[in-house]
Amino acid sequence: MKLYDTLSRKFVDLEKKPGEKIAGYVCGITPYDEPHLGHVRTALVFDLFHRYVKAQGYKPVFVSNFTDVDDKIIERSVQLSIHPFALAEIYERLYYKLMDFLNVEPLYAYIRVSQVIPDIIEAIKQLIDKKHAYVTPDGVYFSVPSFPNYGELSGRKVEDISLLESRVEPSPFKKDPRDFALWKSRKPNETVWWHSPWGDGRPGWHIECTVISVKFAGFPLDFHGGGSDLIFPHHENEKAQSEALMGQEPFARAWMHTGMLRIGKEEMHKSLGNFIGATEIMAKYDPDVLRYLLLSTYYRDPVTFSEEVYNQAANTVNNLRSYFERLDWVSRDGEARTQVVSLVASAKETFHSALEDDLNSSAALAEVHKLIAQLRVEDLNTSEASIVKQFLTHGLRTVFGLRLTKNGKVDESLIQDMVELRNDFRKQKKFSEADAIRDMLLRHGIVLEDTKEGTRWIRE
Repeated sequence: MKLYDTLSRKFVDLEKKPGEKIAGYVCGITPYDEPHLGHVRTALVFDLFHRYVKAQGYKPVFVSNFTDVDDKIIERSVQLSIHPFALAEIYERLYYKLMDFLNVEPLYAYIRVSQVIPDIIEAIKQLIDKKHAYVTPDGVYFSVPSFPNYGELSGRKVEDISLLESRVEPSPFKKDPRDFALWKSRKPNETVWWHSPWGDGRPGWHIECTVISVKFAGFPLDFHGGGSDLIFPHHENEKAQSEALMGQEPFARAWMHTGMLRIGKEEMHKSLGNFIGATEIMAKYDPDVLRYLLLSTYYRDPVTFSEEVYNQAANTVNNLRSYFERLDWVSRDGEARTQVVSLVASAKETFHSALEDDLNSSAALAEVHKLIAQLRVEDLNTSEASIVKQFLTHGLRTVFGLRLTKNGKVDESLIQDMVELRNDFRKQKKFSEADAIRDMLLRHGIVLEDTKEGTRWIRE
């Protein structure tokens, strides 16, 4: 399987065989507020990756984190008069609920920063011993000049980095404006802190990911993932401290970064008022449609979300649901024709080739639509319908995670009673009454079809 590596700007081969472990790390959320649609995009991309490698017989060891120790959490907890850990847990639970709503499979491990503080302290000790970090009155900093390759992941120049770092993380005790905090000394009235050899305090942002990934996924990683907005400074700093700590490179064989999410023509930001959070997502949108919309674009490209785009995706998903359900209606017996078997085999091969080629989800879905266009359900016999359904079950349900069912439970017995009542009205030539039942069911998303075998219904 080939993946695009942000560091080398090239495609790299994972060089793994089925049965072998694929271990990687995906940067998680800072739970100080609702998870949003941008988080969803990244979560779905790596859920697709996780599902695919598992379906192909690999052993996925995907690890992610919750940054439950952070300046934003502390600031928000003060505003709400709640303990920082309680605040973090509220939004952590909301994240899990959102992932369940979206049919995202659990990863190998989700680790909170607060769970690995002793490991973080030990890692910082080692970086100090190796002359890659130094102690100051306000904490411990990583020495960027001690790591000559700093900047190669993001491709930034030294002067650009110096300007940005001095503005984002200023300190009179830094030896170099690019240096970044590994440990922050406790400030007055802070309620979250731990003892350390350098005084009471808490970890800086970046060190957590190094410690969690090495401890739970191993070194080197097969891949390291996250949104493209994390390339600098977060992933640049992670790479530097990880390779400095372990004394070897690479930290990850492939750095995977998802493109940004746009709401209409603009990137999604709270300051622009175009923020779509978990509560709104679960109340307003269909999880299958969101999955399809956000995975139908190649993961490295930006993806646009709008009501128009969502409605287009909804139509496509409803067509897929309808086709998938109609396959169960096929009743004509017969042997599978060579042409049909060949078309499905070719589609399956192309589908897998697309995903092997840097997780090209758009090309994989295009192959599904191509096959459906070539094979009308009405022309299939039961053997052929079974072959087609096996492929769609594997491709759309197992790999792409689409449930292919409407949200909510449907009382099938009630619907069947209504269908039979309509048929009775038709036999009695009471067509206005029959049409009223049909229209009523349609308003509830149930479409009736009259066939030679009788009347059947599907969810729209």
